[in-house]
Amino acid sequence: MSDDLDALAAYFEDLAGNLSPAARRRLGQQIARLIRASQSARIAAQEDPEGQPFAPRSRPPYRLRRRAGAIRDKGPMFRKLRTAKHLKATATADEAAVGFTGRDAGIAATSQYGLREPERRLLGLTAEERVQILEKVIDLL
Repeated sequence: MSDDLDALAAYFEDLAGNLSPAARRRLGQQIARLIRASQSARIAAQEDPEGQPFAPRSRPPYRLRRRAGAIRDKGPMFRKLRTAKHLKATATADEAAVGFTGRDAGIAATSQYGLREPERRLLGLTAEERVQILEKVIDLL
């Protein structure tokens, strides 16, 4: 299926090249918003792009739990990180990107690549999202 998507992507890339830069930018914005919404929903569901659940949150050491203002396990992970304020969607005439910037990027990279904790892949395209992108391009053309 990946080969089929790659072939279609190459075909649509040629077609999109015929659009004006402003039209390509608008298309990129629509795709970026679509992907940001689906990524945010997937993060809220605590799943990685393959549909596997995130590794559970590790319990903080006792010395950190017993103090006033201690770390607590409240709610799902990445509750604020998945909001539009932190998960940015940008587009130009040549590309559409969804990701984190600044301090948020550091927090996300720690989880995405498993630097100091278990790996929890926050960003990545699912097969469904790839199909949605192709449908969006087809609708425009």
